[in-house]
Amino acid sequence: MPQPTPFLPAQAVVTEGDWTSWVSRAIRRVTGSKWTHTFLVTGPDELIEAWFPRVRTRTLSERTAELARDGRDYVVLELPETTDAERHAVVNKAKEYVGRFYDVGQVLLYYTLRRFWKDGEGTLICSRLVTAAHFSGLGSERGNLFPPEVLAAVPPRLEHRMDNLKAGYATPDDLLYSRLVRIRTEVVETVPLGV
Repeated sequence: MPQPTPFLPAQAVVTEGDWTSWVSRAIRRVTGSKWTHTFLVTGPDELIEAWFPRVRTRTLSERTAELARDGRDYVVLELPETTDAERHAVVNKAKEYVGRFYDVGQVLLYYTLRRFWKDGEGTLICSRLVTAAHFSGLGSERGNLFPPEVLAAVPPRLEHRMDNLKAGYATPDDLLYSRLVRIRTEVVETVPLGV
């Protein structure tokens, strides 16, 4: 099995859902997409993700091994022409979020109304962690992942959520239509047990 290309800090990774998780199943049901989770690469073997019950760090090698074990695909996204200083700024902002609570209320709100509301006090969901780290780390000009030119090209199925996207309230699937560009897609084949 070929080894994937190394990850770089500040890359966002959008993953296929963990179908044992009620959160993944709920997100898939309302978005119609298999892409139900995202995390931010923060170091050579480190990531930060909003995962119930709190935003946490985790090793990248463990997460990619888990994705391979479960046969879950993933997409690597990156802001075009990202400098080392920008990578550092996004990563530092993401590290400030570690320990915040996972915002179950946002998931339930999206499940019922197909929209997000403002962030709860000290809470985040996975895709909001990515948009907030970019916006707060890079500022509104460079870090806005849904500027007007991107919003003008979003698929019609997302048009009812333009206000959410303008504010950076996105689902993992929405990130595929953001200013971030696809670096690669890993189609993961399930590794047989005992191998």
